[in-house]
Amino acid sequence: MSPEVTLEDSGEFVTGAFNLACRIRRATAVAFLAWVWRHLVPFGNPAWRLSLMSVLTGALVVGVLTLLRRARS
Repeated sequence: MSPEVTLEDSGEFVTGAFNLACRIRRATAVAFLAWVWRHLVPFGNPAWRLSLMSVLTGALVVGVLTLLRRARS
């Protein structure tokens, strides 16, 4: 998990999510979720908060897929 802004579109995405003005079209829905997340987690810098959101949603997806896989077996 990155504690700060990294390369590519990271800085633009963090700024867009913080201000709800994302300029990356493919990330507009995620930017809205990140904007909501920003209000739910009021501590840490914005880049760290979005990294935390990414880690937790990734873990949630893995958990759901594991449960679905076990249900089919």
